[in-house]
Amino acid sequence: MRANDTRPVFWLTLLLGVTLNLIVIAFFHERNEQRERQTTRRSSEALLEKMYASFKFEKIFDREFAALFAEVAGKTASEAADLAQTWLRAHGMASDACEIVYFSDKVPLNVPQASVDDWQFMLSRFDTGLIRPRLEGETKNRLIKLLNGGVGFPRLEGKPGVIQKVTIAKERTYGVWFSEPEKFKTGINAMIVLVHERKLTDRLIAKNLFARFAVSTGEFGYINLFNPEDSLVPAGLNPYVIAPRISAMDIKSGCEYLTFGDREVLVSFKPDGRILLALMNYRKLPAPFWSLALFFFWLPIWLRTRQTEQTSLRLPLTTLISFVFAISMALPVMAVGFYWNLFIDSRRESAKIETAGRLEKHLIQLDANFTEEFRTIRKQYVDLVNILNEKPENLQEFIDESLRLELQFLFDTCLLIDGDGKFARPYAASGMQVRRLVFYSMAHREQVVRQAFADGWIPFDLEADFVLNTTPENFDMNSFASLMPSQGRTAYTSITSFTGKDLINRHNSALLGAGAANKEEVSSMVMSSFLESEDENSVSRIQQNLGEFFELGFDVNQSINFVDLIKDPSGKAIYCLIMFSGNYNFTRNYLEKVFRDKEKWPENVSYIAVSPRLFNISFPAVDMRMRMPRLVSIMQPPKNLHVEEHLINGKPHLLCAYVGKKMLGYIFFAAISLESIDQQLSNLENRLLLAALIVMIAVLFVYIRLVRGVIRPAKLIMNGVHAMEAHDHSHKIIIETGDEWQQLAETFNNALEGMKELEVAHFVQTCILPGSDICSGNARFAGRTVPADDVGGDYYDALVPAEGEIVFIMGDVSGHSISAALVVSMARAAFSGIVDLGVKMPHEIFIRMNNLLLEHLRRAKMMTCFGGHIDKNGLMTCCNAGQGFPYLIHEDGRVEAVKQIGYPLGASRKKSLKFTEIQLPPRCRMVMFSDGVIEAMNENNEPFGYDRLERLVKKLGCGISNVEFFNAVYREVRKFSGTVPWGDDVTVALLDYDQNPS
Repeated sequence: MRANDTRPVFWLTLLLGVTLNLIVIAFFHERNEQRERQTTRRSSEALLEKMYASFKFEKIFDREFAALFAEVAGKTASEAADLAQTWLRAHGMASDACEIVYFSDKVPLNVPQASVDDWQFMLSRFDTGLIRPRLEGETKNRLIKLLNGGVGFPRLEGKPGVIQKVTIAKERTYGVWFSEPEKFKTGINAMIVLVHERKLTDRLIAKNLFARFAVSTGEFGYINLFNPEDSLVPAGLNPYVIAPRISAMDIKSGCEYLTFGDREVLVSFKPDGRILLALMNYRKLPAPFWSLALFFFWLPIWLRTRQTEQTSLRLPLTTLISFVFAISMALPVMAVGFYWNLFIDSRRESAKIETAGRLEKHLIQLDANFTEEFRTIRKQYVDLVNILNEKPENLQEFIDESLRLELQFLFDTCLLIDGDGKFARPYAASGMQVRRLVFYSMAHREQVVRQAFADGWIPFDLEADFVLNTTPENFDMNSFASLMPSQGRTAYTSITSFTGKDLINRHNSALLGAGAANKEEVSSMVMSSFLESEDENSVSRIQQNLGEFFELGFDVNQSINFVDLIKDPSGKAIYCLIMFSGNYNFTRNYLEKVFRDKEKWPENVSYIAVSPRLFNISFPAVDMRMRMPRLVSIMQPPKNLHVEEHLINGKPHLLCAYVGKKMLGYIFFAAISLESIDQQLSNLENRLLLAALIVMIAVLFVYIRLVRGVIRPAKLIMNGVHAMEAHDHSHKIIIETGDEWQQLAETFNNALEGMKELEVAHFVQTCILPGSDICSGNARFAGRTVPADDVGGDYYDALVPAEGEIVFIMGDVSGHSISAALVVSMARAAFSGIVDLGVKMPHEIFIRMNNLLLEHLRRAKMMTCFGGHIDKNGLMTCCNAGQGFPYLIHEDGRVEAVKQIGYPLGASRKKSLKFTEIQLPPRCRMVMFSDGVIEAMNENNEPFGYDRLERLVKKLGCGISNVEFFNAVYREVRKFSGTVPWGDDVTVALLDYDQNPS
């Protein structure tokens, strides 16, 4: 392998590149797997949280019992019994875990004759329809007894298909019933199931829970900390090992990742000791597909290494520029490609956070605006008072206006009480939340009634009938304004009558200066008892808030009330106006306005208002609370804000939940489709892509400009360089860019023209120097020169002045190239002319040449010379004008330097020069050289030097031909210099003397 073979470098570069690629692939693969692990963990944590929220018998089995009824409906009792046993086994329940009774037209089919009446009674009490009668006395006690102390029986009334816990006893703990006689005319059309809690285990519930969520018991498990035997864990895990370890951790709630053996287990901690766990099985991801493209970066190097035997590490400038440009463009693109998904995910999360903050502000504002409803309604109340105040003759107008406000659902009850405690206006004992339903569609009424039943509402007599049977045709305003069920005729009317009368008397007594202390005590005591207020004087409080809203009671019993006195022109109170209203009237009126004016909602935002309180209507649908039980259960004190992703109508939404502070009892939800957020990201991506397109166009323009303005001119310049190296002086570089490249091309063209002239000069100089050996008598002269440039400043020559004589000279002009070559030409002409004049001695020749150089060059150039004359007898007369001492090689191999000191020609005027006469031995060789030989440098910045030259000369001797001698010297000097170029002309001249030539 040659020293300049760079294939190992390319192979090493290729290996490093592939290694770097593998590191990049490993990094991003690990990052992707880490993100996959995080995603898997988050989804597993969310799934465990959902399963824990459903870890109740009634939540798990509601659909299962419905499915059982769907199977047995229309069948015979014997067929149903077989289906029920199969169903029980499928759910891991014992045959006596529950009592299942089938009915056909309300007649039980599979019970002893003695208990038929009891089961018929039970079904009749459950299947009440929409009108749900109040149970009292023996009827109520009988049902409680049948349900084994089931005081929770109202939870089952009118609620088919809903599992309810009716007692804390272990027998007949849960109940559920179904009835569809209209659909199934024959066979079973109703069913009651009573489940015994003593037959239920947490293990059984967990198993059915996992089946409900369609997860494998090989991946999910349940640990009962208090009874590990009742646990259900995947194969390979031991509950007796897991339970103590979890108990020792003293963690009340949250998720932890534990390791058991070689398995990572996600454990969801809950304070009730029910621990759900999941085995973490992470999906193996393949290497990123895009990473394979990285290897194509190294394909050119591989192909070049494979297809070329010996490669050069030299990289053309044009290739380097293109490579650097490509890399500088590719690296940002690769970086963006690597982190694009991370950037988009980060922007998506940021957008979600920003959107959640915006939704929260919307909900807070929605809640805060509710207070405006009170100001609006109070103004209407005050306007109503002003109709009658000091104008007793306007009583009928007052009544008509109050009825109009009542039709706007602005209060529950309006009582106008005179000084005798009599009611001057008809009033209703039924709340507005019930009576107003007659103004809605029948479907809406039934939906509200069902929801009210579910919330525990038991109507008075006439109420449900009025709501469900009143139509627009039979609506009667008098019935609406004075609906008074018999159960509603309570002490409440007497108390309000007494209170109104008392307030009138207080005012009039104060006006007349008389007291009413005793009455105040009685009235306050009665009113405080009625309004469930023990810590304040209620009548005094009412008196202090005349004409203003004030609240009495708390929580679900809280009422918003307005009381004012109506006076005659003299200022004497003649009427007391008392307007009772549940908070639900104000909230409902306000929310109806909000949900009616959807065009005022923020763009792409949907509102939901949910309340678990009785007669607080949820919007936009009455049953919203039933659709969102998990979210409602989450929003319990102290939690008042929650954000999550939620499916609405099958589409993902970002949902923000907020517990109202002004609208007590309501939970507000604001939802925005994630599609809108994705659309924002899509718009961002489009803008970024547009920016990238603009950048690419700009980059393309830059690249075109780079090609036309840099790469192509550089290639043309390099072609000119190659032409220069090949001495193709006719080559022309044509660049018309109008910039520095064109100037450089013109300069190169001029240089090529100059080199053409140099080539001519080189040819001329070659003709000046002797082309062959010069012989005379026993002497032979020869020389060889290698100029540092195309033309050099070294000179050698020899002339024959007479037979058997020879005059020789070797000189070195200071500097090199053209200027030195001109001096050489001058010296050659002078040497030849002087010898032609008959001057043969070197010192005489040098004096004349010195004067010539001084006269014409004025010390601009100097020339070192060594010259000599050999006569027929071998006597050499020599003179040295600053030249290096020549070496005289004897036949026996001895080498001696011909030492003679002198000054260069052209330095100063001299009248005479020193010379030396030497009788040459019979056979010898004198070696003359220029300073370019001894000053040749190597890579270590060391000169060739006199000692190395002397050893070389001694080694070569005088026994070889002058050609072999020249070749050996130049070979050694080149070997010594290596890649370092010679800084000066290298010239060697030989004078061989042999008295006895062969």
